[in-house]
Amino acid sequence: MTTKFSKQFVDEYSLFLLNWAKGKTGTVELAEELVQEVWLQFFHAAEIEEKRGNTIQKPENFLWKIAHYVWCNFLRSKKSSNGNNVSVNENEIQIADNESNFVEKLIEDEENKKLISYMRQTIMKLNYLQREILISFYIDGKSQKEIAENLNVSVSTVKWHLFDTRKKVKEEIITMENKNTLSDEFVYRPKHLHMGINGSWAPELDTNKINESLSKQNICIACYEKPQTIEKLNQMLGIPKPYLEEDLRWLVEKDFLKLENNEYSTIFSITTYQNSQDIYGIYLNLREELSDIIIEELENAEEKIKACGFYGNDLPMEKLLWFLIYFLCSGFDLKIEDANIERPIRSDGGKYFPLGFDCTEYENLHVNLDTSFWSMNGPMSSGMEKHGGFWWYGLYNFGESEIIDIVMEKYKEENRPLTKLLMDILDTYDGKTFNFSVSTLNENQKETLAILIKKGFVHLKNDYAYPNFCVFNKTQMEEITPIMQAIGDKLESALKKLVEELQIYYESKIPAHLKYMKPLFVQQSANDIGWLTTLLAFNDKKLFVPENNEIGQFLTLLYVKYNN
Repeated sequence: MTTKFSKQFVDEYSLFLLNWAKGKTGTVELAEELVQEVWLQFFHAAEIEEKRGNTIQKPENFLWKIAHYVWCNFLRSKKSSNGNNVSVNENEIQIADNESNFVEKLIEDEENKKLISYMRQTIMKLNYLQREILISFYIDGKSQKEIAENLNVSVSTVKWHLFDTRKKVKEEIITMENKNTLSDEFVYRPKHLHMGINGSWAPELDTNKINESLSKQNICIACYEKPQTIEKLNQMLGIPKPYLEEDLRWLVEKDFLKLENNEYSTIFSITTYQNSQDIYGIYLNLREELSDIIIEELENAEEKIKACGFYGNDLPMEKLLWFLIYFLCSGFDLKIEDANIERPIRSDGGKYFPLGFDCTEYENLHVNLDTSFWSMNGPMSSGMEKHGGFWWYGLYNFGESEIIDIVMEKYKEENRPLTKLLMDILDTYDGKTFNFSVSTLNENQKETLAILIKKGFVHLKNDYAYPNFCVFNKTQMEEITPIMQAIGDKLESALKKLVEELQIYYESKIPAHLKYMKPLFVQQSANDIGWLTTLLAFNDKKLFVPENNEIGQFLTLLYVKYNN
């Protein structure tokens, strides 16, 4: 007898079966006889399934099917018997007459379901022409001539493909029978890939299409370490070929995959949680000579930095450090050889490198630094260097922000009045304060100002509007730059060591077909110095802790006014 089912399962369902059997037979004696037969047949059927390598996924349902067939068999045996105490229903007797060899039939039904499922999967693995011919002939009932006309091929081609596909399906079925079970390759746990960019955005990024499609994400991940054929992808992912063909076509067309010798390879970087943690480990090993020095030097330069006179210089250093760390680190010359790879112009109109992050979590992840609840958008600018513009560093727990829509280049049409009014306020900066009086506004402008205040961009004081972030003019920016460069010079040796460590790490981690992009991988990881130093400073209680996201998002917003 199989030992697959616990004593608890038998005890629990024996009571249910006994109550059911009493209702059927009317006597305890016959009910117990019926229950005993149910269990005997149940374990007999389970043993047969077990020998075939199959697992009964829902034993409760399987048990009640057995019970039904046992009852039908019981009725047949009592049909001609006189003097039994069973109340026989004629409809049940008719059902019982139609149910013979119930265990064998039940197992046969289950096997047929699996066979049909496997055949469908096999058909989906065929190429387009073979698939269409097979379905048209066997399912749609079309003649070979009709199929040839519809597909614009010869009748002899249709005949050959019918022969070839029948042979392939038969081979697959034989393979399945030899394994006695469906292959585990069809049981697939999807991974999740998040896409970002390094470069200039476009209004409708193609990377968003990947973020919205689980199949595209998993195709990119599957083709990352080494190239894959469509047949192999079908087996790995369990995705039918028709869907694979369309996604693969799109990914190649949009330059996310490359097709060569019938193999697809992912042509952008994909980082895993473990990759990130490995990089954090490198930073932590260099912390004392890198991040700790950055914080120490900035704190020592507080007086010089504030002496530049920018708007916001009266804030405590724990608030200013939020943008100063990133401002300093963004100016480092990392001297990475061949890192200035020209960002390609993409089909969506952007000019960028796609960045992928495999969000799959693994049990054996080695954690060097906990970055939970932290976001990292990286530095962004509004691209108005000659006339002034915004810099923003999306950090901590406020990475998602309306700052992107209102003051960066991709602001939405409905936000243009907000952006214009904010720029009008900033234009009044004279190097010390602002001279934007609310009294000059009409009713519509006052409503717009109220929205800016509510969103946290500005505040009012004595009927004048002031921004809730730091502002520099051209002169002040020229004064603070040498201070930052002097700190950078003290870090030259540590930065060189960081780049060397990253180059060694990526030499063994980058797939062979992406080796040419190694300098870019190194540069991207080296650019993490700003946000990781901020995180470490935050953990060391060097930074002001914002009460909420709304306050925090403006700590790393900076405006530079070049036209004095």
